[in-house]
Amino acid sequence: MLAAPAVGGAAVTLTKNGNTSWTMSNGQLTAVFQPGGDKITSVQLKNGTTSPNLLSQLDQEFAGTPFGGGPQTFGSQVGPNGSYVDVWATTGESQNASGGYTNPIAYSFHYLLFANDPTIYCYEVLNHSATDPVTSVGQGQFLFRSNPALFPDLYQINTGPNQQGTNFAVTVAQMPSTYPNFGTVIGQAGRTVQNAAYDLNGSGIPGDNGTTFFTK
Repeated sequence: MLAAPAVGGAAVTLTKNGNTSWTMSNGQLTAVFQPGGDKITSVQLKNGTTSPNLLSQLDQEFAGTPFGGGPQTFGSQVGPNGSYVDVWATTGESQNASGGYTNPIAYSFHYLLFANDPTIYCYEVLNHSATDPVTSVGQGQFLFRSNPALFPDLYQINTGPNQQGTNFAVTVAQMPSTYPNFGTVIGQAGRTVQNAAYDLNGSGIPGDNGTTFFTK
């Protein structure tokens, strides 16, 4: 859920540009939904003037069942008198050539705006009938990936009761996860140290806080 300070209200509107981009607005926030990508690609705050895009993207991660590809459908619903708008993309079940399931469960990701509420709400819907293959869902989460030009990464070293502020702060221009070959590096055998912690020794990629390790 993404929330910003309230700056006045308006009915929610939805403008569709094919299946490429759907623009939602409630006078406080304007968000662009990309149906085919199941994600929000732009969020702008309105407070007299319109802010730059705050996002890299707002999307989801999930674990457990493989959540593979499948036939996609897109939907939307606008509440009475523009009270809310709900947009979503649904990926249906799919089978491969040998009859096995590439995607054993249908899933939908929803993004909502309400009138007079400067918040983007997110939720997930899963559909799995008794005749579908056995599967499991470990977790689902939505991630707000901010615009790095507006929200630079920052960590501090040597701080203490008598060293408050940013005099000893170190600003990192590019964290390990933004490197183009980061996924290739951590995918190598032996790179995982523990859950979501990776040894970057020998990769040429710096780790967190001056170390050679990275963790989310």
